[in-house]
Amino acid sequence: MQRIKIDHTTTYSYHTRVELGEHVLHLRPREGHDIRIESSGLQISPAFNIRWQRDVYGNSVAHVWFSEPADKLKIESSLTVEQYEPVVVERLPLTEEAERFPFIYPTLERIDLIPCQ
Repeated sequence: MQRIKIDHTTTYSYHTRVELGEHVLHLRPREGHDIRIESSGLQISPAFNIRWQRDVYGNSVAHVWFSEPADKLKIESSLTVEQYEPVVVERLPLTEEAERFPFIYPTLERIDLIPCQ
């Protein structure tokens, strides 16, 4: 197992005070059999309201609304994750569909593959 600490800061500065719209933040890795979040922290300014939820893929997503105009937005995220060694499989068996080329993916999977084109 290895422990990984991730600190990330995003800062935006504006010439005048602006109204900030809703921000959707993806700050945490998806936990699973090989990754566990040990600790996390989040600091945001200006004043805000936050709602955490999971998207359809199981990712933790923060929706943030700001309650006052600001000339600066600062988001500081800190995480510590434990990553376990992956199990190495010599060779996975192929399904009959994977033996043929070109592959024909189901419609719902094609959406996820668009960035790979």
